[in-house]
Amino acid sequence: MAPSVRFLATRLALGVLSLWGVSVLTFVVLRVVPGDPALLMAPVGSTADDVERIRRDFGLAGPWWAQYGAFLGDLLRGQFGRSLWLQQDARRVILERLPATFELAVAALILSVAPELEAPEVTGSALVDTLLRRDPAAVASVLGHLALPALALALPLLAAVFRTVRSDLLGALGEEYVVTERMKGLGEGRILGWRVLRNALIPTTTLVGVQFGFVIGGTVLIETIFSWPGIGQLTLEAFQYRDFPLIQGIVIVYGIAVILSNLAVDLAYAALNPRVGLTS
Repeated sequence: MAPSVRFLATRLALGVLSLWGVSVLTFVVLRVVPGDPALLMAPVGSTADDVERIRRDFGLAGPWWAQYGAFLGDLLRGQFGRSLWLQQDARRVILERLPATFELAVAALILSVAPELEAPEVTGSALVDTLLRRDPAAVASVLGHLALPALALALPLLAAVFRTVRSDLLGALGEEYVVTERMKGLGEGRILGWRVLRNALIPTTTLVGVQFGFVIGGTVLIETIFSWPGIGQLTLEAFQYRDFPLIQGIVIVYGIAVILSNLAVDLAYAALNPRVGLTS
């Protein structure tokens, strides 16, 4: 097996194992923390039998291992179950909100590495939808609404990225290959843009990729404050209603996003620095 294929297979296997651990931890924590979703769903005046019937109807009754087995079975089929609060397919609800969250997270990352509304839903991303409409006024409106939450999400990362790039650029300028290329008569623009900046981007790429998981997690607070309709805001609402299937699905989606971002960092690192290569 080629080293690159072995590397990808190992990373994906570790990712699946990590997701399984996340699913177990989430399942256990939700059922240890006080609060019964069946009681929240029961109408006023419901009897104990009524509440128990709700538990049975929504798979909240029976031993924990049977409940987890049902959840894991749904997960293996790409399903998260039915939202207790919205009475809809949990996967569909999450996928509808996901583009807005990634739109916000990507905008925050763009702002961090480069520091100098209303539209019909097609993709779920307000900016993409307005661009597809070719409506300049709508695009401007979306960008206006996106600017503040993206900036708030980017600020904690901005300082770290700026400091890392500055430090690596200064360090790279003192390397022997820079002196050699200057002696060859190469222009400063080519040296800085092609060699120095490329080498300096290696640790920056790693930092941005690792921070992507924290940026995604930070959307819970930012989306709530700015009423941005993504899965961050959906997460808080799901916790308020003790919506087990929806919470479990959101956590799995967050886990997949972090795993894929880390894999993308490894691939980008190898592309920027071929001497490293892809090894397991």
